[in-house]
Amino acid sequence: MARLDDLLGRRAVLAGVGALGYGAVVAHVWTNTAPGRGRIEARELSAAGETLLYHGEDRIEVGGVLSQLGDDDPAEISVAEHSTRLREEHGEPTYRILIADGDDGEWLTTGLSVFETVAPGDYVTYQVRFFDSRYVQTLSCVAPDAETLETRCEYEGVDITE
Repeated sequence: MARLDDLLGRRAVLAGVGALGYGAVVAHVWTNTAPGRGRIEARELSAAGETLLYHGEDRIEVGGVLSQLGDDDPAEISVAEHSTRLREEHGEPTYRILIADGDDGEWLTTGLSVFETVAPGDYVTYQVRFFDSRYVQTLSCVAPDAETLETRCEYEGVDITE
């Protein structure tokens, strides 16, 4: 029969392991549910290894099917309007945005609705996917400058998460 000392020792070890596991879950949830903030420096659309649209503050490059559209201003190209043709000619596209918080910038993947909502120079607060911190799931707020940026904005009749 096991002695009382051995049982208490095992219980203490099991309690310690449980506390560490709980702490790791709390840390993961805390870092991945807090909204991110930053300034949109650029956005990029690519498919099949080709950059189809690069839109930064200092330059805009258009390639592939988007270059054949004949739009007057490349900054005003609506990717959503041409998404079917894009997929047919280039396959599944990848939408990325470069978000800078201070001096550090990071390319994050996103969906079409977020990609179409932002432009270089916008300030945003955003949420990432729970298990993929490199994917912007939704925007909480978009503002023209850092002073007016809020953690959460009210949008009347607009659902930017679709």
